Amino acid sequence: NNEQKHIQPIYREKALEVIRKVKEIGGKYLILCGRKSAYIEETDPQFMDPFLRHYEKYEVVPDLTKVEDDDILKITICDLSGAEANSYAHVKHFTKDFQVKLSGEIWIDFTDKEAQKGNALKKIQELKNISAEETITFGDYFNVIELFDHSAFSFAMGNAHKEAKAAAKYATETNDELGVQNVLER
Repeated sequence: NNEQKHIQPIYREKALEVIRKVKEIGGKYLILCGRKSAYIEETDPQFMDPFLRHYEKYEVVPDLTKVEDDDILKITICDLSGAEANSYAHVKHFTKDFQVKLSGEIWIDFTDKEAQKGNALKKIQELKNISAEETITFGDYFNVIELFDHSAFSFAMGNAHKEAKAAAKYATETNDELGVQNVLER
């Protein structure tokens, strides 16, 4: 019914610290993910291609630090040269204030410490009276590890990071090979 049950926004001052640090590092693209929209400053075609695969609704703004009329739920770094090998070392110290997760080969996500997929799934399970034994989850990167904890049937995608594979109970093919569909049809 599209009723929102809960949000966990990021404190503005903490978000500004991340934005400043990433701009200081340079060469990375930032996305502020708000309740109303995603916000970006750059429209470089190299960035827009992966960005548009994940985001439909967005606004281009001159300065991300000036976005004030939306709740910021997530900050994402896009590092086209590889997030784990390059950017992560510069921002992992933010784990004292945020969940800092590699969410893909070129992506790092920052959310409130309590805002993670596992907690969201747990809330849904409680609201709908759904058990872990009735839950199937799929994922491919660090941002799904807590999600797997609340599911009796957790599947790592064929192209998953090794830590996501280790956390999942089962494995399936990649998305390109219709891994989710194959499991659901069994």
